[in-house]
Amino acid sequence: MKLKGLKKPVLEFIPVFLGVVLALFFNNLNENRIAKGKINGLMDKIALGNEKNIQNLNMQLAQNQKVLDSMMYYRDNAEVSIGKVLSKARGIRYIQFDLAAWNVLKSSELLVDVDYDLTSLLYLLNESIIYDANTIDIPGNALDQETKDAVISTLSDYLVSIKHRIVLAERIRELLDKRD
Repeated sequence: MKLKGLKKPVLEFIPVFLGVVLALFFNNLNENRIAKGKINGLMDKIALGNEKNIQNLNMQLAQNQKVLDSMMYYRDNAEVSIGKVLSKARGIRYIQFDLAAWNVLKSSELLVDVDYDLTSLLYLLNESIIYDANTIDIPGNALDQETKDAVISTLSDYLVSIKHRIVLAERIRELLDKRD
């Protein structure tokens, strides 16, 4: 007899329970859809910025290689100053990196939903840029071979860091191209 008395409240509870569970389920689906849309939007912006970075890095590499070649050519000439070589080669090129979308993503809760390899590479590129943010200090009036050798060494190291950034950016491009 007690079961008959419980039957009515249980039957009334089931639709309410199912309604709440379905509402939570659909709300969760909608939140996931919105988060995925935000991530995809940021990934698209990261991809555009990355393409710009690759293009600029390649121009930076070419210009700075020209400077290094000129420095090596005039290395033994005590009449040509470092500043004159830089002037003839049109100076060392620095670029402004486009990392705005990455900075937004890394400071958001959406980062946990991004591919680990991609996130790691973006962090490495960002750290490489922060680490090497300073411009190269070059004594423009120097004429001696020892100072020129030091500048050549510094420029060589700088070119290696540019090449490293190009490799990172190209790997980022590959991972961004593979995403669904």
